[in-house]
Parts: sequence; C-alpha cells; structure tokens
Amino acid sequence: MSALSYNPRDLQWNQLHTMNREKKYCYCGNNRTLTELNLQCMECKNWFHEHCLKNKSLIPKKSVLPFITNYRFVCALCNREESFSRVTSSWKDAINTAFANLTVQRMKKEGKIDSNGEGNPSIPNNYWFDKKNGICPFLDKYWEKLCTNRARTPTWWATVGSSMYSSKDQYLAKDEDNRSASSDFTLTDKNLFNLRPAAGSASSQGQPQKKNKVQKKQTRAQSPTYTPLYLPEETLSSILDGILTTDTMTEHPYNRNGFKYDWIEEDPLLKHIHFRKKNVLNSQGPGVFLSRLDRDPGITLKEDGLTATTDKGFRTVRANFGVKEGNWYFEVKINKGGEKDVINGPNVRIGWTRREATLYGPVGYDSYGYGYRDRNGDKLHESLSMPYGESFGNEDVIGCYISLPKKKYPKKPSKELIEKQHMKLSKKEEDRLMHTQLKPSDLVTDLSLVPPESHSIISKLRKRTVITFKQRLYAESLDYLPINSPGLLSYLDIKFNKSNDEDSSEKIIKSKHMFLNQGSSISFYKNGVNQGKAFEDIPLCIPAAVSLPLERRNLKFGNYQRAPTYADDGSLGYYPTISLFKGGSITMNFGPNFKYPPKDLDEQNIKWKPMSERYLEVEAEEALWDIVDEVCTYFDGFGIDETSEEEVNTSQMNEDGDDNDTNEESSRRSYRRGRASRSRNPSHNDSFEEGDDSENNINLRRSYHRKYTSDHNEESSSVKKRRTNDN
Repeated sequence: MSALSYNPRDLQWNQLHTMNREKKYCYCGNNRTLTELNLQCMECKNWFHEHCLKNKSLIPKKSVLPFITNYRFVCALCNREESFSRVTSSWKDAINTAFANLTVQRMKKEGKIDSNGEGNPSIPNNYWFDKKNGICPFLDKYWEKLCTNRARTPTWWATVGSSMYSSKDQYLAKDEDNRSASSDFTLTDKNLFNLRPAAGSASSQGQPQKKNKVQKKQTRAQSPTYTPLYLPEETLSSILDGILTTDTMTEHPYNRNGFKYDWIEEDPLLKHIHFRKKNVLNSQGPGVFLSRLDRDPGITLKEDGLTATTDKGFRTVRANFGVKEGNWYFEVKINKGGEKDVINGPNVRIGWTRREATLYGPVGYDSYGYGYRDRNGDKLHESLSMPYGESFGNEDVIGCYISLPKKKYPKKPSKELIEKQHMKLSKKEEDRLMHTQLKPSDLVTDLSLVPPESHSIISKLRKRTVITFKQRLYAESLDYLPINSPGLLSYLDIKFNKSNDEDSSEKIIKSKHMFLNQGSSISFYKNGVNQGKAFEDIPLCIPAAVSLPLERRNLKFGNYQRAPTYADDGSLGYYPTISLFKGGSITMNFGPNFKYPPKDLDEQNIKWKPMSERYLEVEAEEALWDIVDEVCTYFDGFGIDETSEEEVNTSQMNEDGDDNDTNEESSRRSYRRGRASRSRNPSHNDSFEEGDDSENNINLRRSYHRKYTSDHNEESSSVKKRRTNDN
C-alpha cells in the first residue's frame, strides 16, 4: 500500500469521528462528499469515497445509495484486502438515508452543492419531508438498496410514520405541538455527515456510543459453542434455569417475518432432543383454540382462547391447528360486526388461510386466504370481492366448511428433480434470475417435480432453534414463504411500472397457477343455511414455493433474504382464520357440539369432522415426530446435508471475506442434526474432526440456545444459543 498524502495521526476529529478539521479523508486525502457513498472503516474510523476503493468490484454497481449506514467496511490500510458487507437495515437506518438523499437532491437543484459533490453538510432550516410525499415514496423506489433483509409488509407505510412520530430524539416535527405520524419532519441532528454505521441500531445516530457494562459482562460469560451430539448436562441446566412451568402465558413472541414459534417444554423421556411441543393454552387444557402466537399483536384474545376482538384496523388471527385432508367444520358466533349503519366498523371476515398468508391484512387479502365478508356477504380472495351469500351481523352464527380430498402423488420423483434440485448456479445466472420477473408461465405443473418431503409428513428431521422469552421456552423455525405479492399490489406494480403492457394481468401469479386440489371446496353457512360453494379447486396443502421452476428453488427469496422452506414440518394446511376491524368481536366454536351442525352434509352421507378432533390427530403426529427425531439423533445417522443452507451461506461468507459476520440472520441458519465431527453423508469432507479449529470449519459451529429478540434482524452478542432437530 502506497503512503498517504497526509498523516492520519495528525488529524483532529470531532467527537463522533465523522469530520476532521483538516478536511482530509480517504486514500486520496480529499474532503468528504455529499453525492456519493462515503464508507467509514470499522477499524480506523476514517472515511473513504466509493470511487476510491482499491477493489472496484467490492460493491456491485447501483446496489447502494449515499448515506446508507447498514454495512461493515474495512479499508486496505487496516486489512490486506478491503472488505464490505451489508447488514440488516433497521427502519431508522432506512429513514435516515431517505432524509439525507432527499435533502441532497433539493440542495443540488438549488445550487448548494458544487460539481465535485462538496458543500455544507448541514440541512437548511426550511427542508421538511413527510411520510406520504417524501420518505415512503423514496423507500419504495429504492427498497432493495435501503431495506436490506426487511420484508415489505402491507403495513410498512404505517410503520415508517410510527417510527418518525415516536423517535423525538431523531426526528423533529415542523409543528411539535401537533406532532403525528403524518407530520412534516427533519433530522434532529442536521449535520448529514454525522450519519454513520453504528454498533447497534440507528437509534444511536447523532450521539456518542456508550458501552453497556452489563452487556459486555454477559458477552464474556457467553456459553461456548458445542458440536457433540449429546447436550452437556450443565448446558441443559443453564437453559432450564429460571424457566417457568405454569400454564399462564402473558407475553410471548409472534409469528412474523418468515419465522414461526411453538411453545415447548422439557420431556425427560426424550434423552437427546430434550424438548416437546406444548399444546396447552392457559387453564383451559388441551384442544383447538385461536393461537396466541399466530396472530397480529393488535388482536386481543380472552383467556378462553376462543373470543377475540380488536380496536384497530383489520387484524388477523389463526387457529393453532390446520387441516390437510378430509372434511372439516367449525362455527363462529358474531358478537359485534356487520353493522350497516356504522361507516367505520365494527367488521368481521371469516375463512381459511394457509401458512403463507399474511397476518397484517384481512383474510382473502392475498393468494393464500379465502374469506366471507359480514357487511355485504361477498366472498374474498386475492383482494377481489365477489357476490356470494347473505350478509351477517350481531348474534349470527357462521359455519365454515372445507373439503380437501386426499391427493395421490407420484411414488418416485422425476429424474429432472433428482438431477437439478441441488443445482448450483453461477453468480451471473443467479443475478439474472433475481432480476427477472417471475410469470405464471414459469411455474411448474408436473407433480413429479414436487419434492417428496413437501407432501410426506415425518419424512426428514425437523429443524428448529430453542429460544427463551420471558422465562419460557419456544421453538423457532422457518415459516413457509409466499411466492407472490397480494394480487392487488402485483397489478398496481405492473400497471405503474409498465403501463404499455395490455396483458399485464397475465403476468400476475395467482392461486390458480399453483398445484390445485381438484374437487376441493370451501362453503359457509349462516345460521345453519348453506350459502353454497364459495371456492372450488383450491391449491394443494404443499408449500407454494414448490411451484417455482427448479433453477429458482435455491435462490434467496424476496425480502426475506433466504431460500424458501420445502419440507413439510407438520404445520402445512388450511387454518380457521378470523379478521376483525374497529371493535369487531367473535367467539369460536370448534366443536364437537354445534348450534347449527351442517345437516345437508349428513343428508348427502358426507363424513365430516369438527375441528376439535384435529387436536388428537396433531398430538399423534407430534409424538411420531418426536420418536423419529429422538431415534435418528441417538443413532447419529444424519450428518450435515450436502446442500444445506448453512454450507451455502458459509461458503458465500468465506468468499466475501467477511470474517466478522455477526448478523443475527447468520445465527438462524438451519442444520440437519448430527455429529459435525463425522458426517455419514459420503459427500461430506471427513477431515473435519471434533476439536478441529481450522479456519475453514470455524463457521460450522453453532451454539445451542439463544434469547428471543422481537426484531429478527437485530444483532445480539449477549445471548446463548442451542440447536435442536426441527423444521
């Protein structure tokens, strides 16, 4: 490395280490600029212009914007080679970057920035931006560059407004006396150069970093990483220490952002996997209830687990169990809803959804839910409302019936699936596919291309992470991902971006393009009267992602930044689902005693079951899962999968040279359980022996257990981890 034109030790920096009095930065020794990305080195804290980087391919072209702060960079002065990696973006990271870029754009128009990109970094006093016309449109336009690893949920606009409204330390409202989410805002710290990558969340922007002594102490005391099959007794004891065993659960994690949770407990009979799923809800005992974990936090459930309400906009909750085949029925009593003389609620929508369906919109909002509307009796699917039955309201009882014929799958997968399911694409081909719009014509239609594990329960070991939250144990696992946006959003996106396409609707992936279960149907009853078949030939109870062409199945998907999950872990199926709006309230009846049983089904000799019977079926399935996991773990016959997500991600990390990757996402990568010391997979490298500390294998080690954080994308260096078999 050639000598710099200045001595870095002679520079006089401000407290935040974002500006120096000499105005010398980078390898070039020139001043910082406002119109391109300036990177701060993690080691020396100096700033470097993007165009001055030694490795010109370090940052992909057009993948970043000025003033991003969610990255890690080490310069060539501190390391033999420069390194750069993106980390998960918090909302404040993205909002701050939007403020800065909108400010610079306006300053350029007003001639306040010269041709070299230099100018006064202070935000002028009359620069204000709101959510509707400023921040959110900018985030929407540059989402991939700004919101790294963040899902674009249907309510993200509201989240942005809430973040600015509640963060008075970072955002100043034009009218503080009437501050709201829709106010005009500016940054409290008006020096744009003070935006920087912080060791934590963006909440620390604008003030010096303070070390947390407690956190530092916890980090030093962190449990070591284990690779042996048998869990050390002292580690199990440390996990169980302080865990509550009562059946009252007040605070808990929620299913969100592509992750789902199960309440678990220690089972002394399971000597190797140690834990089993706990299907108890408070003091009501075992059974089918509305799930406290699988709901929007805005839904309020009573202690009986059957009555739900909300005082907010549409919020959704699912039952704790779904169904995959057979004929099933449940009832819903409307406590409050469907009041036609009330403009803004209360309202109720009732129906069935799959795991891929969003909880942040009403049932029927996307391709994975089917609903019945109170106000006008319409049926809803993919955001389309169509005439169906009678409207319903207070004191009405709505029956919900689903028929799912058993499907026969090919006994053997096709040769094409065997040959291509683990294909590794070149970086160029991956980029091409990632930036090519997926069309309905791209989806596969041959059932022989469906992986056997997608429809065969208990076909392989489950993968999960045991976490502690509020002194309770939960199993976290990857949820199933949608392969398309809600139909309405997809249509608007195509129309606004490609307005010349006359056949734009043909480019939207809908449920009818997925694998369908011929003969399946959904019907609704009002006070015992069948309203007719609302939906027919709905998709099979397999992951929606199996419809993807083979070359796309291992790609990182959408905003979740991971490949979809394909194996059936026992949670696939259609779930009883309720959506409530502004005071809507219902009480569920899963059986076996119904006020209005479906007599017409009995007259047709159709055998049906109340949803209450699903509980014992799931208990039997869970018992089989536990036995398979326990036996396979004991015999240690399941080594690291040749094409496991972990190995792929580890390989990518090593290629990128990022030895300091502590992103929370990296701690979630799934393993097939087994001794890492000697994999029985013949393709696995047997040179990795227990205790081998070689550089190439260091990333294969994982600890056993960690504490829960509500944001999957936040880093946590003070937690313990434990991996167990799950999916």
